[in-house]
Amino acid sequence: MLPERSPKRDALDHVLVRLPTLARSVAGVVLRLRPGSALRKRLVRFEAERAFAAMARSDVEMVLLSYESDAEVWMRSMSGVGMSECYRGRDGIRRLYADLDEAFEDWRWTFRTVVDGGDRLAVRADFAGYGRASGVKTTVGDGGTAVKLSDRGLIVWQEWFAEQDGWKKALNALGLSE
Repeated sequence: MLPERSPKRDALDHVLVRLPTLARSVAGVVLRLRPGSALRKRLVRFEAERAFAAMARSDVEMVLLSYESDAEVWMRSMSGVGMSECYRGRDGIRRLYADLDEAFEDWRWTFRTVVDGGDRLAVRADFAGYGRASGVKTTVGDGGTAVKLSDRGLIVWQEWFAEQDGWKKALNALGLSE
């Protein structure tokens, strides 16, 4: 089995879920910081790590704080385990997590690094999960996700590449480099 899931929400997560306007305001402030600045680098990494921790515990309400209400999330190379190709809006994102939890008994994306392109982010991550029906472990090293942000700093479009070298595909999708 995978290492124990991320701990429950910490105090900051509890505050942000209760005050979603605050969470969204913070995202907007981070977006307005100069790309490449030391503060922005730290905050983008901090936000990405918190988002991946929320994903690892299937904390959908926490995850939704990062998305615009009309966001699109594309899942590449996951149709073989019952995932849809695209999930739209907040209800779609809820369905995405339900589908992941249905396909995998235990799963997670493990954050590795992020490349900040201003209104675009590429995130390098590894995936591991155990099939709910089969018990077979699936791993993807060097997967990635490409993210486009709205002018409020929230995710408006995301494309996951759950495949080997998905990291490179995420970078290419956004015209970014390491």
